[in-house]
Amino acid sequence: MTAITEDDKASFIQYQACKGPVLVYCNNSLLQVLEKLVPNIIIVDEDVDHGLLRALDTPCADGQYHVVIGTTMFAMRGIDYRSATVPMTLFVAKSFNNKRETV
Repeated sequence: MTAITEDDKASFIQYQACKGPVLVYCNNSLLQVLEKLVPNIIIVDEDVDHGLLRALDTPCADGQYHVVIGTTMFAMRGIDYRSATVPMTLFVAKSFNNKRETV
């Protein structure tokens, strides 16, 4: 089995953002590729705009949806992501440290 490159992952994520918002849990190397390729990125950290996260079903000016990126467990637990009218894609491209993190 061949490994999927970071560029291939980023292209897939960009394609999915044409159909709806994408929530990505990834490492810093994929984040760097996405920052170059995808225009509508929200990086989830302690300073994130929670209003944007509650309205992910609103397309951006270019017609695509936001790609929400989390690189830490902070972004995956306890954050309110909402897309009431458009399906949202979850793309997990980073392993979890233990089973408890996946729940």
